[in-house]
Amino acid sequence: MGRAHSGCHRHQPVYIYGSDGSKSLHLRFDHDRGHFSGSLYQKLFLDPGDTYRPWGRVHTDSLDTQGELKWVIRCLLPQPEDLGESERFLGANEWRDFRFEFQVPEACTLQEIHLVSAGRHRITGDAWFDRMAIHKRPTPLKAQPAKAKGGN
Repeated sequence: MGRAHSGCHRHQPVYIYGSDGSKSLHLRFDHDRGHFSGSLYQKLFLDPGDTYRPWGRVHTDSLDTQGELKWVIRCLLPQPEDLGESERFLGANEWRDFRFEFQVPEACTLQEIHLVSAGRHRITGDAWFDRMAIHKRPTPLKAQPAKAKGGN
């Protein structure tokens, strides 16, 4: 992932029961430290015209916000445009899978995945993310025209 700061008390890999190893991203949001600025992102160079499915696992503990904490995929070049978003993460939940789908427009040459909170609301609680990946969906095969019967 890109950089993380501002409003997150801790952003480091930690082990937690139920994760798939020692590489889970743990974010602790502390109401007294200010707003989450949404500065957790990664630039992407995905193939224009293709469809992708980001997925991962999430665990939340007492995550409370008046906004929405979610992953958003954006096209950055040539013109900023939201391409897709995850569900909203909130409350206290055991580890569960999340996924969503988006298509990269033909003209889009640079994208990013960004953890955002809608508005400038304060956030408290914890969120863990694990096994995050972005997979390209296979392109459907084009139907071949049927051959005429009786001909060579």
